[in-house]
Amino acid sequence: MSTFPSAPKPTAPRLLGFKTRLLLTWLAMFALFIGFFLSFDLKFSIIVEKFPNLAGFTLGPNGFLQGAALTLFLCLCSMVVSVLLGFAAALARLSGSAVLVGVASFYTS
Repeated sequence: MSTFPSAPKPTAPRLLGFKTRLLLTWLAMFALFIGFFLSFDLKFSIIVEKFPNLAGFTLGPNGFLQGAALTLFLCLCSMVVSVLLGFAAALARLSGSAVLVGVASFYTS
């Protein structure tokens, strides 16, 4: 048995620091988000025209019950998906990878 401490193992130098990689990940995610939003080619005149139907001003006798059931179903689905995404984001935030931390922090922000 040797009493001398072992030499530390050399690690490969990284080109960019953690904060720089995190910032670059945020910038890439923001650019992808803007590109995704602009790809929809939204027509706001259609939204204004259909607003009375969307707001529920023109509901029939059964419209309220159908709308309530659909709302509860969408609420349940969104809670399940949000718990799964939140758990994945929490695990990514705990990782040591700058890219995973960047994606998770961008999502949660």
